Amino acid sequence: MLKNFLKIKKIERFNNKIFGKNKNNSQKILLCEVSNNKITQVAFSYLVNKFIERENCKCFGYLDITKINFVGKIKIYIHKILNFNFGNFLIFKSFNVQSFLLIRENKVTQKKTLDFINSIKLKNKYDLVNLKIDNILIGDLIYDTYLKDSGFPTINLNDQEFRNFVIKSINIFYYWQNFFAHNLVVGVIISDTVYTDAMVARISSSYKIPTYQCNWNNICKIDNRNFHAYSKFNFYNKDFGNLSKFDQEKALQISKKRIDMRLGGSTRVDDQIYTSHTAWHLNYEKKRILSKTKKKKILIASHCFIDGPHGYGPESNLFPDFYEWLLFLEKLSKETEYEWYIKAHPHSKKREYEIFEKFLEDKPHLIELPKHCTHIQLIEEGINCVLTVYGTAAWEYAYFKIPVITAAKSNPHICYNFCAHASNIKEYEQMIKNFENLKIDFDKKKISEFYFMHNIYGRSNWLFDDHEKVMSDLDGYDNLSKFKFYEYWIENFDKSKKRKIDQYLDDFLNTDNLYIKNKNILLD
Repeated sequence: MLKNFLKIKKIERFNNKIFGKNKNNSQKILLCEVSNNKITQVAFSYLVNKFIERENCKCFGYLDITKINFVGKIKIYIHKILNFNFGNFLIFKSFNVQSFLLIRENKVTQKKTLDFINSIKLKNKYDLVNLKIDNILIGDLIYDTYLKDSGFPTINLNDQEFRNFVIKSINIFYYWQNFFAHNLVVGVIISDTVYTDAMVARISSSYKIPTYQCNWNNICKIDNRNFHAYSKFNFYNKDFGNLSKFDQEKALQISKKRIDMRLGGSTRVDDQIYTSHTAWHLNYEKKRILSKTKKKKILIASHCFIDGPHGYGPESNLFPDFYEWLLFLEKLSKETEYEWYIKAHPHSKKREYEIFEKFLEDKPHLIELPKHCTHIQLIEEGINCVLTVYGTAAWEYAYFKIPVITAAKSNPHICYNFCAHASNIKEYEQMIKNFENLKIDFDKKKISEFYFMHNIYGRSNWLFDDHEKVMSDLDGYDNLSKFKFYEYWIENFDKSKKRKIDQYLDDFLNTDNLYIKNKNILLD
């Protein structure tokens, strides 16, 4: 405890030196999510102070304590009594967060919550996904948060625990709506646009209040046309087209080199920087894993059940969740002459893998593959078609001219024709049954274009010049969230880095761009 206290005091001194002390009495408020993640705290600190400088406002941190257990709440209230002068609260205060809102269920909006609950009837899971209050979509956030918090792969609408969760979530929604009605909020900063923590962003963007999703590899503007930070893929074609012909050619060369690394077994490449494992390794299973029959072979590349099935919005899944998707495919498998293979997501955790195994117990039509078998072996042994909702398998298998069918109208690959995108479940079924007749353009230039836009150009170096070097210096992704990162940041900081970050932020905030584009990659 003493060791952490000394680390926090060192961070406080550093931030006070960099940002100074800004005690603003303005009525204008910037809201900033309170996060324990150290790299997120660093990213927030620069955006918060840039926003304060530009808007002449004060900043309030906010923390939803409804999901914190009793002991945790006691600790939070002790922090409050001590004027938030310890722990992560002190770190936020050190970069000019003046006050803190502890978000909890409240009696002021309780009647409004119950009135709304009594006015709706959720007939099915789709009704929940698309649930709106005052024309503000929140159902997808509630759905995904319940899966994450409960660990269940799907939802039982009649379960009392689930119903209580919905009531609590709606109560928090009305808390925020009430707060915006009675305070002059001029900006909101959040760490993610998935899960109920993002309800505040849905409300603020509906009021056209500047809202930003901020993390170490990018900052995204959130508004009614882009309420999921990751939906910048809708603009990949346009943004790539705006590059000069010279830059386009250079981008494709960079992309091809990175793709060859990624599909050749290298780890920590671009979007896989967080893991030291790869599904494209060169360690084959000793025995053949696909049969030698002449039947067409389908691969279901499954997802992590509780990992945001609506991460790109309600249309990022034709089904209510990943579990319902697998139920549909299992039923369909009985109606075809294909051989159906299924592979657990390589990063699924123990609880999810247990659900996956239980799901397969009475489903002989689905042949389970080794969790960590390499995709290279599957391709060599003759996989004919791949099914994913919106995963990376869409571009990976397309690169080898193997048909991939997505189950999402909104997914990162939607602007491209190198895989097939179903717009509804009926079309999805017909695509699978007739996959050999699909008109798919396996244009490697288009796949390289997508890869560049999604994994390179769309990942800014606004905070770091070299992401891979930082990972290497810190011995892995996991240390980004720990004190070790803040210590690394302080040790490697100089005035030129502050000037560079300020320039990035000013340039971004002065434009209509939805995200910071990694233009420097084309200057090397």
